[in-house]
Amino acid sequence: MTDIIAAASALISFYTLVFYLKDRKRLRHSILVNHINNLVEWHSDTVNILIKLQFTAKNNKPLDDLKADLSIQIEKGRFFFPNINKKDNFGIDKPKAYQGYRSLALDFLVYSFEIYSKENPLKYLEHANRLQREYTSIVWEIVSPAENLIEIHKLTDRYLHQEKILEDYLKSDPNSHNFFFH
Repeated sequence: MTDIIAAASALISFYTLVFYLKDRKRLRHSILVNHINNLVEWHSDTVNILIKLQFTAKNNKPLDDLKADLSIQIEKGRFFFPNINKKDNFGIDKPKAYQGYRSLALDFLVYSFEIYSKENPLKYLEHANRLQREYTSIVWEIVSPAENLIEIHKLTDRYLHQEKILEDYLKSDPNSHNFFFH
């Protein structure tokens, strides 16, 4: 009888451990997804401001409100991209969030802010566009959309992306060439 109780106890312990490990994995996944969703939302809001800054500058309209919005996004970004401590006491006299070296993603945004603060930002729109693309590339590397699509496919058995480019489409429908290039 004691052997049966011991075996049942071991079996219950084993299943408890398995459920605990699965639940921990699910929790880690949930934390990661939540962080990525927040990062993508912050990125989206920031790019929205950067593009509005470009168009507003082209139309010679005031940029102050959009610059204030970009400054707010930079501050929010400190929670995604904290300063980097290179163990050289750089910025040690500053408040905690500003000690160390600013992350490259935030540097791109700060330099964008500086471009739009210049007397004639129109001369630097090509630079601003490059900074925006570099910023997006940093966030893209973190989010890893291709890896996420593979993971989604594993979980749902569905492909949520077609690996087609414009040339593939044009080859599939010869008449479409006229639509795009005339």
